[in-house]
Amino acid sequence: MLFVTFWKMAGGVEISKVAEAAKKLFEQGKYPVKGVKVHHWLMTPGGKGIVVSEADDIEAIFKNWMVWTKEYPGIFESHEIHPAMDVPKLAELALRE
Repeated sequence: MLFVTFWKMAGGVEISKVAEAAKKLFEQGKYPVKGVKVHHWLMTPGGKGIVVSEADDIEAIFKNWMVWTKEYPGIFESHEIHPAMDVPKLAELALRE
């Protein structure tokens, strides 16, 4: 299953602290969690970003989010996870219905 996650960092979050947390999670093999493949992880100036990921199930996606909130409590102002599919496949589905 594909997922698109839209997120925004909370006000006052220091980018250097986020970088330290990311380094630690990567080095310890905690992110991404087992069952999740991150295809794109993008951030814009101002602390907004998206992650395009693939997961075995929704539980893995929740664990992927929880590892960040545990490592850096208060990191996110908002965090939205949405299932997604390729538009050509969606078009085929729409035409069958």
